[in-house]
Amino acid sequence: MSNDVNVRNPLRTPEPAATQPLEAEKPNSRRHVLGLLTGLVATAVIAGGLMYSVDRQELAARSLQLTGSDHWTAVSLIVVAGLVIALLSGSRLSPLASLLPGLVFAAIGGIRAASPTWTGDHTLVNALPAALRAGYQAYAGSGLFLMIGVAMVGASLFPSRWRARVPKSGGRHSFDDESPKTVPVHEDDFWRRR
Repeated sequence: MSNDVNVRNPLRTPEPAATQPLEAEKPNSRRHVLGLLTGLVATAVIAGGLMYSVDRQELAARSLQLTGSDHWTAVSLIVVAGLVIALLSGSRLSPLASLLPGLVFAAIGGIRAASPTWTGDHTLVNALPAALRAGYQAYAGSGLFLMIGVAMVGASLFPSRWRARVPKSGGRHSFDDESPKTVPVHEDDFWRRR
């Protein structure tokens, strides 16, 4: 007599009911909308922080207080901008969070690299406040905006960042199979194992 027995881990939690949608089946749109909004805010934080840090650093240099509060404000702004870039580029947040700022910075840096004189005449550089204008000219002119943009776009291109994350069920282990295996069991095999 032959029986098929489902071999399962006794500690594993039961499978979800068929009527409940699995987490992987839910739409990914919430994650991407959140990523888009995060990208919009992050673009302003990164650009503002980097450009304003140049103004603070110039004030510190003009007053010959290279260890004063202006200097540490500039350093802090650069660190915060770097942390935001790192979090957007390496997180499980939607890749739109790093793609949007990456495209903005790549466009600004690319246009500036292609034609520096045209950029000064035909862009809104003069509309920037004076505290940000020096930072724009320093970072866009040096190619730093282009480098940041290319790095952030590159971080967004990995296919694994576009897939939804499937959470593990409680009680499961990484060595457990996703689907249980069916093993034929005979009465003779039962007595041989003992």
